[in-house]
Amino acid sequence: MLGKYKAAFIIPVSSRKILEETGWEFDTEKRLPDEVLDFLTVALNMKFSEKSSGMSIYVGENMKATVFYDDHGKIEHVYFQIFQKNEGVLSSAYQASPLTMCSELFIPSERNDSTNLSR
Repeated sequence: MLGKYKAAFIIPVSSRKILEETGWEFDTEKRLPDEVLDFLTVALNMKFSEKSSGMSIYVGENMKATVFYDDHGKIEHVYFQIFQKNEGVLSSAYQASPLTMCSELFIPSERNDSTNLSR
């Protein structure tokens, strides 16, 4: 999986999105449910790749997901690298999942003026 990719995130609902010089940050005290991992492995058919301090990586066909954890091991957000125009797969699977009740699929390149941005 080399080359251009599109970024996407699954974040807790009502998170404030902040575009910093180093990338996107999300301000919220909420956390994602552990079912996010089922979503990655079952709905998206991704495989666990590796785990390091504060994150774990899952890899699938034309997609890579990095799950970020807080100091208590709770899921803060999921960062996707989507290769070869595969964002439709992620979007469709997300819309069909129960995650829509507690989270948001945020694709920065598709954001509109209603997105809460700070700088």
